[in-house]
Amino acid sequence: MEYNLLPGAIWTVNLTEGNVDVPWNSLRDLAEYNGMSTLELNENDVLVLDFDLGKRINIDRIEYEFETPYAESSAVVSGIKFSCKDESFETEYVSLATFISTEDNKYCATASGIWAPRYIRAEHNVSATYGVTTITGLACGFQVVNNENVVNFGETGKLTQVDIEVARGGYADVKSIPIFNSGVKTADALINIEPNFTGLDDVISVSNSPDGPWAYPLDSDMNVFKYDTFSYGKLTTIEYPYGNLRITGWEDRDENYTSRYESGTYLTRIFHDDSDDGMHLVLDRTIQQVGRIAVDKADATETIEVRSTNTPPKDYAVFRELRSWYTSYTHYYGYRDRWSSTNAVKEDSSNSIFTTGRYTELNRYQVVQDSDTERWAGWATTYGTDYRAKAELVLFNISGGTEKTKRLCYQSNSGAYVVNVSWKEIKLDCEGGIWIYFYCQGYSTSYWVNKTGCYLAYFDKNLNEQFKWFDQSEQIQDLDVDYEFSHVWYTRPESMAIYKLTINGDTLVNYINASGNITHDLQGIVVLPNQQGIWFGNDGSLHRLSDSGLLLPEFTIEDVAGGCINYIVLDGDGSERLWVLDGFTLGLFWITGTNKGTYDFRVTLSYPIKLEATRTGCWAYCADLEFPGKTYIRFISKENRREDFSYSPSGTSRPGPLEMTYEHPTYPEKQPLNIDDHWSTLEWKKVAIEGYLSPEERYYQVLITLRRQEPVDRYSFVTDIDKNYFTRDQFDQDISRPDELLWGGWRGKNIGGGLDRVYIDTTNKELVMVPDWGGTENAHVQTSSRVVTAKNSSSNMEVRVSYRFGDGNTGSASGRSEYIYLYGYAMDENKEGNTIGVRLYIPPNPSTAQCQCSARVSSYSSSWAIDYLGIDQYDYYEGTLRINANSNDVLYGQVAKGASTSFIGDYRYNWMSNGTRWYWQIVTSKDSSTVAITDFWIRQGNNYFYTDSPRITSMDTQELVKVAGISPNSYKNVYLKTQVSKYAELNDDYETDLKVRWRTPVY
Repeated sequence: MEYNLLPGAIWTVNLTEGNVDVPWNSLRDLAEYNGMSTLELNENDVLVLDFDLGKRINIDRIEYEFETPYAESSAVVSGIKFSCKDESFETEYVSLATFISTEDNKYCATASGIWAPRYIRAEHNVSATYGVTTITGLACGFQVVNNENVVNFGETGKLTQVDIEVARGGYADVKSIPIFNSGVKTADALINIEPNFTGLDDVISVSNSPDGPWAYPLDSDMNVFKYDTFSYGKLTTIEYPYGNLRITGWEDRDENYTSRYESGTYLTRIFHDDSDDGMHLVLDRTIQQVGRIAVDKADATETIEVRSTNTPPKDYAVFRELRSWYTSYTHYYGYRDRWSSTNAVKEDSSNSIFTTGRYTELNRYQVVQDSDTERWAGWATTYGTDYRAKAELVLFNISGGTEKTKRLCYQSNSGAYVVNVSWKEIKLDCEGGIWIYFYCQGYSTSYWVNKTGCYLAYFDKNLNEQFKWFDQSEQIQDLDVDYEFSHVWYTRPESMAIYKLTINGDTLVNYINASGNITHDLQGIVVLPNQQGIWFGNDGSLHRLSDSGLLLPEFTIEDVAGGCINYIVLDGDGSERLWVLDGFTLGLFWITGTNKGTYDFRVTLSYPIKLEATRTGCWAYCADLEFPGKTYIRFISKENRREDFSYSPSGTSRPGPLEMTYEHPTYPEKQPLNIDDHWSTLEWKKVAIEGYLSPEERYYQVLITLRRQEPVDRYSFVTDIDKNYFTRDQFDQDISRPDELLWGGWRGKNIGGGLDRVYIDTTNKELVMVPDWGGTENAHVQTSSRVVTAKNSSSNMEVRVSYRFGDGNTGSASGRSEYIYLYGYAMDENKEGNTIGVRLYIPPNPSTAQCQCSARVSSYSSSWAIDYLGIDQYDYYEGTLRINANSNDVLYGQVAKGASTSFIGDYRYNWMSNGTRWYWQIVTSKDSSTVAITDFWIRQGNNYFYTDSPRITSMDTQELVKVAGISPNSYKNVYLKTQVSKYAELNDDYETDLKVRWRTPVY
């Protein structure tokens, strides 16, 4: 079977070697190779096209179809040649002999034996034969043919179809299919089953062995994205409202899609592939042939960008400080992020989370971050620099754009004192809540800290207090929180007890076992995930309680610490290890497996106080006794088994680390990382989706560009491939019918020729609106179903219409009541009938009655707000009418005389609540003079065109199964397995393709 490779290749019009810049519609015709063409080659034209097949692949021939009406069918066209090269680093193309098939006007190049180029060039020089112009005509198409008859099915190569009866009930059925090599060289067959995107994809699989492993049509372990993981990528003017990616848009009340964007991009997560034989990328689309997936608008085939490497991306690892800045007598407090590996500043926030007055500055703080959600929280104290100042203790909780703060304590004595506070712990849960434990001096009974002592409390995500417990002395030594269920565990050494509380303060566990030497010397506590209970230290040993508070003696590990277990935290990568602080010694300790009871490694630190684990190591907060009031953060690396770096924050403050791998859902949003030199400069390669076969590398990322449906694809009346949607019409056209790409309707459009009441004067370049004297219907023209307009980023919107009644401003009255309206009709759901508008009225005799310009917002008032323009106004028969809606929610209906730009009129309020998207309608009275519209212009606003977008449901990798070393004129088996769960819902019949590509070793 012959297979055209060019739909899966990158096409480039070479204007260095040639001089014909092929328009996209002609390039598409050449790629479709259907005998239709819009590309005519004339004298002195040199057409040069370069094709990149993506990888070296064995091909049978190159073919070019050219037809001419200017010569006999048997005439031979000269100046056609083909060339190729194998690799990008080769500078010269190798020329090939050109052959002609006069019967079907095809020009070909072939080569004997194994011929596996990657780059192919086709050239047609119309004036290339000894300086004499050759035959002109139409370029109809190109193809590069891979003759797959070298690998066929069956023991003799004659098999074309296999029927498989699938056994239900969970039983597996394996069937062998011979793959036959009819070529002259030993070859490898690369095989896959084409996906159906149905239940069949989970039922049928292929392998080169009857025992597997099995490759399914879609590699379920390597789904790049689908409906529930779209957020793992970076979306730029892309959305997914219905479980599929599409260009960001808006749906009107009739559920018609509109968009203001020509394109949008989706940057996938980084994913890995461990196969040695390459993979394909498979896109599932809900709507075929709507819009395009293409890197460049001119691409002839559907393309994406891919980058790959064997080097893994670096982790995103930062720590967050609190910083302050001063402007206009106010101190603002926000964050500063530093790269963990270098301490270099990554980012300073421009938004503040709280403010204080002129005479107050930042004193101390602590920040904690949630690596799952990127929520961050903490506390801060301020101090006064003047007797008028007031020191504060502030709690804050920040999630996305939601910022919550709570003042816990104030102190204003003499202005210069800080709040007397000693913070013990702050812990987060998955619900957005915070557990805190601290000592603070009370300064007033009216504050949250209403007396001196220690407080244990829980606040929800909005910092509403759920639980508060007080004691004058420090009763709690160590504390940890069950992240998933929000419970707090803590030790009370004085009572030799371990407690577990709910967020409301209910006691779930009160464990005491002092007589058994289990809780008589409590030292450290850590909560395990998934309700597995806790580890706690006692007298240098580790013990474990279940989630319900039962001792699990089989887990006890004795003599963990030579002295005292000062602090323990769970290893940040989720493994069964603990970081154990024993005096000045910090170690990574095994609590399960063959190494249970031993240290992986240990390091010595100076005066460590607190620990915080991350995936790659542990942060140790250390005191500096030489300079009291100063601390150091020291990072202990698991990979390097030592202190990797340190940082000294302001005073005794504690910045909070955040660390995530490339597999984290928000990692693509943070790319590029300027600390990752390799990935920041890794080259993107444009590839054709159909023809892409990955290199044998491990890490991949894809950038997908969706392009909207263009007018030529949407409307049959558009024939110009370069025609674009537009919002200003000055009627410079050669046909009388209004341009339907902007004007979706007009009076009489579907009656007769459609031009009795509204038409284009092609001589004067005007849209003419004809009255119906004595009739019943006004004339109108509107942009319905073509474009709607919303306010812009400044909340402004402006539309202008330039008009002329009869002969215009001649100084004489027309003798008629002249009316022209410009309406905006809301297309929002539940806003049907809502309008905004401007109206101009000219009386029959302006010397005896005033002209009027009026504004209307229907939901504000059904009446018009009228501005009387005065007596003897004869200069409004020609001018510009406009709707001018502003950010103050005021809509002006205005008019300007003649060519003037000085507008006057009246106004109405509350236009924004009347609707959000508007189509525009120009109306002239049936009793007025003939009206000419010389210019229509949507001058301000965001315009949403009625178009459509490609819609992608998922991207999967497709594993190729290699059947290696099939000798000439012989076969090897590939194996198909079917296995259906008894609960699976399948149709009775399916058809699918077993696709075989072949690769011959090229030396």
